[in-house]
Amino acid sequence: NDPYLILDDDRFTACNQAAVDLLRYANEEELLARHPGDLSPEFQPEGEPSKDRAEAMIATAHARGNHRFDWVHRKKDGEEFPVEVTLTPIELEGKKVLLVVWHDLSERIKAEQKLRDSERRIGEQLAYQSALLENAADGIIVIDRQGSVQTFSPAAERIFGYRASEVVGQNVKMLTPEPIRREHDGYLRRYLEGGEARIVGHNREVEGLRKDGRTFPMDLAVGEIKLGTDRLFIGLIRDMTDRKQAARALQENEEQFRTLVGNIPGVVYRCLHIHPWTMLYISDEISNLSGYSAQDFLGETPVRTFGELMHPDDIGAVAENTARAVKEHRPYSIEYRVFDSRGEVHWVYAKGQAVYDAEGEPRYLDGTIFDITDRKNAEEELKRAKDAADVANQAKSEF
Repeated sequence: NDPYLILDDDRFTACNQAAVDLLRYANEEELLARHPGDLSPEFQPEGEPSKDRAEAMIATAHARGNHRFDWVHRKKDGEEFPVEVTLTPIELEGKKVLLVVWHDLSERIKAEQKLRDSERRIGEQLAYQSALLENAADGIIVIDRQGSVQTFSPAAERIFGYRASEVVGQNVKMLTPEPIRREHDGYLRRYLEGGEARIVGHNREVEGLRKDGRTFPMDLAVGEIKLGTDRLFIGLIRDMTDRKQAARALQENEEQFRTLVGNIPGVVYRCLHIHPWTMLYISDEISNLSGYSAQDFLGETPVRTFGELMHPDDIGAVAENTARAVKEHRPYSIEYRVFDSRGEVHWVYAKGQAVYDAEGEPRYLDGTIFDITDRKNAEEELKRAKDAADVANQAKSEF
C-alpha cells in the first residue's frame, strides 16, 4: 500500500496509484511529467538544499545496495509532509534504476508529537506535585491499602522528626501512639471490606507520635484516591501544638481578666461611642446594678441596650458630654440616673475614654460605671437636714 516510483536518472518513469493519491495529482501521467525536484521543497528541515541531499542519498543507495532515510516531500498543492524513503537499486529492462518507496510519516510524527506533549504535561504535573509537597505547610502522607507509607513530604518530616527514607515502606502506624497504633490496621481493613469510614473522608483531631517519643495533637484529614484497581489514601496533617498552647494561654488570660474585673466594684464595659451605646463587652456586675444579666446587653441583636436604662432627662447630657470628650480626645466623667429591672432609680458615676483607629477615628468607649445611689441619698439627707436647721434658725431669730 506504500507509494512507489521508479527513478531513472533525473526523471520518474513509473509509479503506483498510491503515489498519485498521496501527492494529489490527477493521474499517473501528470505526476510522471513532473521533475523529481518539483516534489521536494528547496531545503530540507536541517537546512541542507534538497538537491544536494538527494544526490548524496542516491550515491549512498548505489554504494550500499539499499538506503533508508527521512525526507520532506511536497504535494501538488504545496503542502509539505514527512516520509521515510527507501532507495533500492534494481535492474529494469537491462538498465539500472532506483525503486523509490515512501512510507508516510505524518501519523507517526503526530503520534510522536502527542507523546512529547503528553510527556511534557506529565513532567509539568510531576513538577507541580513536587512543588506542592516541598512547599506545603501541612504534612502530606500517602499510604497504600496495606498501610505502607508511599510518600512522606518535607513538612511531615518537620512535624514527626523522621527523614522520608526512614518512613517510606513502613506501616504508617509507627507515627501513632497506643491505643491508636494497635487499632489502626483494623480500621483500614474494615473500611476496605466495605465497613464504616471512621477516618476516611473525615476531619478529626488525633494524637501523633514524634521520633523522639513525644506525643502531640494533630488535625488529620484523610482522602481516598482510586487508581484503577489500586487504592491509595492521602493524609493531610497539621500540628496543633502551637494552637493548643495559644488556646490555653488565651483561656488563662481570660480567666485572669475575669478575676480582675470581678474584683472591681463597678461595671466594666466597652461599647459603641454613640447612642444607644451598644455593648461589646460588659462585666457581670451589671446584674447587681440593673437586675439584668450581662448577656442581655451583648450580641448582634441584644435583648436591650444600656441607653434604654438611662433616665430620659439625662440622655441628652450624657450624649453631649461623651461626644465632646471623644472629639477632644480626652477622658470623660458624668453622673446620671438609670432604671433597674424593678423600675427603681439608681444614680451612677461613669468615667471612660474613647479608643481610636489608625486614622484617628473613634472605634468604641472603654470605661467603668459605679453605683453612687447611697452617696446621693446621703447628700440629699444632709441637704434636707441643713435646710431644716436653716429654717429653725430663721424662726428662732424672728421670735
